[in-house]
Amino acid sequence: MNGVLNTGLEFWQIIVGLTAIVLSVIAIKFTFSIDVNKLLERRDKNNSQKLQNACPHFQLVGLEGKEFEVRSLFYKPAGTFMHKCRQCGVITALDEEQHERDANHYVKNPQALIDEQAKLTKLAKKTGRVAK
Repeated sequence: MNGVLNTGLEFWQIIVGLTAIVLSVIAIKFTFSIDVNKLLERRDKNNSQKLQNACPHFQLVGLEGKEFEVRSLFYKPAGTFMHKCRQCGVITALDEEQHERDANHYVKNPQALIDEQAKLTKLAKKTGRVAK
């Protein structure tokens, strides 16, 4: 008989080979380990960012007859200089002039606001959040 189980290998060579395989498996496991909590946090952060980017920050409100009003969803919490959107939760230093231009755009094109709200609702459903 030449070697262990007629393989031509000595006993110490088989032990060294098995040790190398075990260490390789351990190294690969540590290299490719995934922290599920970090993955979920990163996904939630990305989804929140997508929702905030898709939010028009305005809302159509029906009045008497066929009239409508475009209302801003931003409010200013007490004691702060920043504005917060009621729908998506984004906190920003509001540029009043740009906000006024956006409001005028939506007054002239209400279908654009309806389309953006529909996109936001679709994205909210896709990410598992309920659009307000």
